[in-house]
Amino acid sequence: MSGHRQRTSAPGAVSVQQPRCVSPSRPGAGGEEATGGGGEAAGGVSFTSWRAERRDGHGSHPLGSGKYRFEASSCEDSEFVRALSVLSIDASAGLARVVRTAGTPTVPYLPTTACGPHHLGSSFVISRRMFLTGAAASAAALTYPAWGTALSPRASAAPATCELALENKSLPGTVHAYVTGHELGTDRWVLLKPDGGVYRPDSPGAPQTPLPVDCAIPLKAAGAGPVVLTLPQMYGARVYFVRDDKLDFFLNPGPSLVEPAFATPTDPNYGRTWAFAEFTFNTEQLYSNISYVDLITALPIGITLEGDATHVVAPHPEGAVEKIAEDLTAQAAADGQPWDKLITRGDDGRVLRVVSPQNIMAPYFDRPDEMPFRGLFEAQIDEVWEKYRSEDLRIDLQGGRGTLAGRVSGDTLTFEGGHTFTKPVTKDVFTCNHGPFTNDPADSDDKKAILARLAAGFNRSIMLSHPSQPNGTSTSDYYRSAVTNHWSRVVHANSPIGYAFPYDDVRPDGEPDVSGAAHDGNPRRFTVSVGS
Repeated sequence: MSGHRQRTSAPGAVSVQQPRCVSPSRPGAGGEEATGGGGEAAGGVSFTSWRAERRDGHGSHPLGSGKYRFEASSCEDSEFVRALSVLSIDASAGLARVVRTAGTPTVPYLPTTACGPHHLGSSFVISRRMFLTGAAASAAALTYPAWGTALSPRASAAPATCELALENKSLPGTVHAYVTGHELGTDRWVLLKPDGGVYRPDSPGAPQTPLPVDCAIPLKAAGAGPVVLTLPQMYGARVYFVRDDKLDFFLNPGPSLVEPAFATPTDPNYGRTWAFAEFTFNTEQLYSNISYVDLITALPIGITLEGDATHVVAPHPEGAVEKIAEDLTAQAAADGQPWDKLITRGDDGRVLRVVSPQNIMAPYFDRPDEMPFRGLFEAQIDEVWEKYRSEDLRIDLQGGRGTLAGRVSGDTLTFEGGHTFTKPVTKDVFTCNHGPFTNDPADSDDKKAILARLAAGFNRSIMLSHPSQPNGTSTSDYYRSAVTNHWSRVVHANSPIGYAFPYDDVRPDGEPDVSGAAHDGNPRRFTVSVGS
């Protein structure tokens, strides 16, 4: 990857939203079709008919019926997601979309100079994370990928609170943390205060009202141990860290919390060094994750979740983001593609963050002749299509579901069972949700599983070398072609864990899970650390 935030900026400015996580359900809980009637989503986006779905390594799955809340995205987010059809493609982040099937969405507080209704497509994605409310948070939560680590085998409910430990492992200077989310049961925005209390903001009288309470939590010096607070149940939540500064948060009427935006230069937080981890703590479990599908920042974040077991998600090493920037700059010099344009630097020249390719491609989806990375994969895709005209491409659906063979005829790849895929283009490969990789909730589970493995194979450039996917491959086979997803290659070369593209959770049987997720049904202490 979330059902989050409306980001409203100064007139003429736009922004992109960032992923938020939702808890997966207990093992075996499947998604259900969900449709809704007329209404207005939280944040003011109007629609008359909708369906909700989530993505994981198996494909797209409808979300169960229940009370869902979605908050409006800002203009650039709308354009980005409209172009992608879905902004969330990471199972561990629990990302979701709303598909508008009728009605005209309206986005309040949106600078009309920045965008207008012409940006809103027929598959309009409201936001990146689905908010589950009340009972839906446990009864209709998202399903973890089948190959993911099993959830804690507990039948009883999760505790009402657990310890939250916020720790500066290694960073000099000052570090502050913020904890934001929605209160389970009331759905109100909440922030933890430095004294351990809970702040529930009221609706302001105007958009972009500065948050009236300072919720910055000062951390101890590097290596001096954690600050420990009591964490109540909340969902769609984040832990932010910022170095040698504080972050600015705002409120819109509702209230809707306006959080930092990584792709909006007019955002007051844009030039600061900050990062976040995501979590949901509900009646079943605490679920947390780190994902690099959209970006990786200069602050390494790690997770340790202690409960029925101890779950550890390692941070990226100190200096990894600088090395990623160096490697992408070198790759740009080698092949002439704009890998270096993925890098955001501060005024002092330091690397603040590096974003994934689709972030700079999205504004050009309606101008394909100007789009960065246009044509990158096309020659390789042509070779793949020619190869499988006379040879079977075999896709193992995994989980005991068997293997299906496919052949190309004309421009269509057809698998046993009648599952068809047209020839993709570069945009389809990077986004994993355009062209033949577009998510259709009506597709069978088998087709969704094939889609996930095809998308992963193209991003890793193993479609020509390995006619059987994903079993029969290993990580040493990935990214060996000169034409590949070098963003993903470089991120994995410099960070031990975390998604780097939407279907990065596809892996051969027996390979370890490196998705960057941790979850436990009996959480006692949730440690989120910054620094390596």
